[in-house]
Amino acid sequence: MSDHDRDQLARKLDQALAERDQALRELSQLRQQIVAAGTSGDRHEQHEQPLTAEYPLLGTNNQRSDELFRVMVESVVDYAIFMLDANGRIVTWNKGAERIKGYQDAEILGKPYALFFSPEDVQAGKPQRLLAQARQFGRVEDLGWRVRKDGTRFWADAVITALIDAQGNLTGYAKVTRDLTEFEHLEREKIEALQQADILKDQFISILSHELRTPINSITGFGSILDDEVVGPLTEKQHEYLRKILSGADTLLGLVNDLLDLSRIQAGRFHLSPQPFDFALVAADALSSLQALAEPKHMHLLNEVPQGLPPLVGDAQRIRQVLLNLVNNAIKFTPDEGTIRVRACLDGAVLRCEVQDTGIGIATEDIPKLFKPFSQVDMSSTRPAGGTGLGLMISKSLVEAHGGQIGVESQPGAGSTFWFTLPLQHGVPLPTAPL
Repeated sequence: MSDHDRDQLARKLDQALAERDQALRELSQLRQQIVAAGTSGDRHEQHEQPLTAEYPLLGTNNQRSDELFRVMVESVVDYAIFMLDANGRIVTWNKGAERIKGYQDAEILGKPYALFFSPEDVQAGKPQRLLAQARQFGRVEDLGWRVRKDGTRFWADAVITALIDAQGNLTGYAKVTRDLTEFEHLEREKIEALQQADILKDQFISILSHELRTPINSITGFGSILDDEVVGPLTEKQHEYLRKILSGADTLLGLVNDLLDLSRIQAGRFHLSPQPFDFALVAADALSSLQALAEPKHMHLLNEVPQGLPPLVGDAQRIRQVLLNLVNNAIKFTPDEGTIRVRACLDGAVLRCEVQDTGIGIATEDIPKLFKPFSQVDMSSTRPAGGTGLGLMISKSLVEAHGGQIGVESQPGAGSTFWFTLPLQHGVPLPTAPL
C-alpha cells in the first residue's frame, strides 16, 4: 500500500469516527424533536394527519414518535444499532447490524450479546464488564475484535449506553458498533513499515559509519606524516592549515564513532570488557585529553577526584568515554573563562562522579530531552556549539550497562551539574553481555 493510500485511509478513519459521533447526536436530537412534535396534540392536528395515514395502526402520538425513530434506526446500514435488555439480551436489530454481524433478526433476537465476543473475551468476562461500566458511568466505548456469524473476526468500535427511566431504574442498553477492520489493518501496516524503516536506518548508519572510517583514517594518517615533516619541511602557515585539517578529521571521526556506538546499542551488539581499574587515573586521563579544547576559551578544568578510591570493576575505556562526553559538553556550553570541576566521592555502595560547570544552564522542561538520541535543547542557541546530540544518550547507555545511573541538576544561567554513579563491585566482574 502506498503512502498516499495510507493517508487516505487514515483520513477516512477520522471521518468515520466523526460521522459516528455526529450521527448519534443527530439521532438523539431528532428523537427529541419527534417526541416534542408528537406531544403537541390537537394544536397541530393538521400536521399529524399524514403521520396517522402512514401508520394507521398507531393509537397515540408517543407511539407514532417511537415508530418513526425505530424506522430511522432500522434504515441505517453503516452502523450496527440495537438495543439490549437489562440482562444483556438483544431486543432490537437494524440493517446495519445484519450487514456487519451477519445475523437475521429472527435468529438473533433474545440471544445474549456476548455471542459477538471471542471465546477468550467471554472467558475473561469482558461482555459483563462492559455492561457494568456502562451502568456505572452512563456509557462505555471499546475497541476490539468481535465475531461474525460465520466465525470471522472484525475490528469494532462499540459504544454502549445505559438506558435509565424516570425513576432511575435501568431498563436496558443501546449499542452502536462500527466495523473498523480496514483501519486496523492500516495501523498494523504503519507499525510494520516503521519497524522496517528503523531496521533499514540502523543498517544504513552501520554501513555508512564503517565506510567513512577508512577515508578518515587516511586523512589523519597522511596529515600527521605531513605535519611531522617526514617528507619535507613546511611553512608555519602550512602547519596551521594541516592542524585544522587534522582537527576536522578528529571531529568527523568522533561523529562516526558515535553513530557506530548508537547502531550497536540499538542492535544489542554492544559489548563491555570489564576489568578492575582506578577511577582517578581514568578521570585524569580524560581531563588531560580535553585540556587543549578548553585552552582557546581560557577555561579552568579542575580535577577534584581524590586519590585512594576503591578500585572499580568495569570497562575503563567506556567510563572514560562517558567522562569525555560530559566534560566536552560542559566546555561547549560554558562561556569563555568559565570553570569546570570534576569531582568523585563514595555514596554508600556506589561511587558518584559529578561534572559541574558555570555554563548557560538548562530549563527544567528541557531536561527530559537530554538523554534522547539526536536531541539538543534550544537548537537555535546551541547549534553553534555543534554536536549531534548522541553523546548523552550513549553515556546513559554505558552507565546503565555498568549498573549505574545518570542525571543532571541545572537552572538557566546558573550552570549545570551532570552526575553518574557506578556500583562498587568489590572485585566481582561485570558480565560481558551486550547492552
